[in-house]
Amino acid sequence: MLVFMVRGLFQKLNYPYTQFACSKLSGDQIFDPVWEAVSRLERIGFYVLTLTCDGASPNRRLWKLHEKDKEPVNKVLNVFASEGTRYLYFISDPPHLVKTIRNSWCNHKRNLWCNGKCISWGHLVKLYLQDTKTALGLRLLPTLKFEHIYLSTFSKMRVDLAAQVCPLHTYIHCIMFSLCYCLVWL
Repeated sequence: MLVFMVRGLFQKLNYPYTQFACSKLSGDQIFDPVWEAVSRLERIGFYVLTLTCDGASPNRRLWKLHEKDKEPVNKVLNVFASEGTRYLYFISDPPHLVKTIRNSWCNHKRNLWCNGKCISWGHLVKLYLQDTKTALGLRLLPTLKFEHIYLSTFSKMRVDLAAQVCPLHTYIHCIMFSLCYCLVWL
């Protein structure tokens, strides 16, 4: 299902503008409907400022169709803007970016770095195991569950699990734990 949503920046507006039932699409097939939607929304008085989507290959292809001289593009001139020169910005959906970060982090070949210190997925696993062993039931990360740490192929696709693993307090505790762990083993 392809859905174009209209969302307000300064007003509470969240409206499904149009939907297309489909099983497979390419960026080439999305190109014309995107610009048709921008044109119609601009004509009825909306200011279309961004095109926000996840990192699926058709969406990445749509962005590539706007490239000039093989240079990546993050904005294009909105030719339907009524007041002259205004750009349409391409933005990746933040929850999906968080999922990409989490999936890269849990890949054992990659690590996060903070101030020159490595934070591996193993640190988060150790933190989780240590946190669940507390006798009093008081945990530093009570929202961190088994399914957040031990990822299956299906759970790697779940944006909600990634968003729950990646909040700032998880990183802070993980950094504190990794520093303490390093101090103990030095």
